[in-house]
Amino acid sequence: MVRKITLVLCLCLTACTVGITRIEVLTPAVSIIQTPPPALAATLTPTYFPISTYTFAPVPLPTPVPTIASMPLSTSSGGHSIEPLINHQGGTETAAVFAQGNYAYVIYKNYQQGFSSAREELATLDISDPARPVQIGFQVSLGAESVYISDDYIYVATSRNCELPDGSCEVGLRVHSFDPESPIVRSDYNWLQGETQSGMSFEIAGGDRIVYVATSLGGVAVMDVSDPDAPVQASFLEGHACAVAAAGKYVYVLETVDWNEWYVRVLDVSIPTAPVDVGNSQTFEWLKRGADPNMIVAGNYIYVADWFGLHVMDISDPTVPTKVGFYATSELARDGAELEVANGYAYLAGVLGGLWVLDVSNPTNPSEVAFYDLQAVVWDVSVAGNYIYVACPMLGLQVLRHVKPGL
Repeated sequence: MVRKITLVLCLCLTACTVGITRIEVLTPAVSIIQTPPPALAATLTPTYFPISTYTFAPVPLPTPVPTIASMPLSTSSGGHSIEPLINHQGGTETAAVFAQGNYAYVIYKNYQQGFSSAREELATLDISDPARPVQIGFQVSLGAESVYISDDYIYVATSRNCELPDGSCEVGLRVHSFDPESPIVRSDYNWLQGETQSGMSFEIAGGDRIVYVATSLGGVAVMDVSDPDAPVQASFLEGHACAVAAAGKYVYVLETVDWNEWYVRVLDVSIPTAPVDVGNSQTFEWLKRGADPNMIVAGNYIYVADWFGLHVMDISDPTVPTKVGFYATSELARDGAELEVANGYAYLAGVLGGLWVLDVSNPTNPSEVAFYDLQAVVWDVSVAGNYIYVACPMLGLQVLRHVKPGL
């Protein structure tokens, strides 16, 4: 599967997170959480990730789901439907998208000089008329993988030089000032990341003046961005982090257990320089390496999209994520899935092209209200209002409208 990055910040609520408790003073000391208790180590025999004194209970496999051959091009129910509007083509590949207000920020990968010398670009589209996006801004952004906007800053997750002799890779966080037509780079923080290989995924989440950068093969860097011109690493959490989200004083990290299972790890980040493990969910089967699941926090629930479908966990007690709902998708999500949750709906885009709209007003019983087969590989999805923006690497930015009853 392709490398991907998801960028989420809690400073600005986007139907996935809420703000983290404000920290007035951050010390420069860097702490590393890396040693699991002996009792747990004997139980799970993990090879690279830390966890506190908790045990896991495996869950049975979900029931069989429909095959690709049995899925229709589109379905609708209860007055819902998905209406395709336009395919906007930018660079050679459309890698990521984040839509907010009248703008969509898109990362393109251009291979005009060949695949070994890709050039990533950050483009701004005016989507005041979603059916007619107009590019108004452009910035070369080498290594860009994902983008998120919060207040006066544009945050870009990066990965570069992933063919270094020692097998390491440069992972980073780039901060731009907010200017749709000409975003200026304020800072570019990078660190070496070991154990890289094809299929490594990247995740970012954050809160008030804190950003968390996670990689599936290298853990989570806790970054203090109170000075956007000089971000500082406050601490580092080792592990295989495939997705991350933040809510209040807690950070939820979706981790893998030896690439056979995944679970949600909970950390208290009241003190960013010293995060503390406080809980975890049960474990779930990992279908295959390279097909990473995705996670969103919305209200009192965690939503996880994996190769089997959408899992819903109750976090009324933030330290004990408890599965309360599930919806099975088809084989179109078997290579992983992108996820967005907005206005009572979950938008799940399978990497192989299926786009599901699920009503999650009752989180214990998610129900499908619309489906559309994009018939293209999907790398990212973003939702603004009733419009869905999907990054398809080969076909460009797909803009679709979620038609709701009475609209």
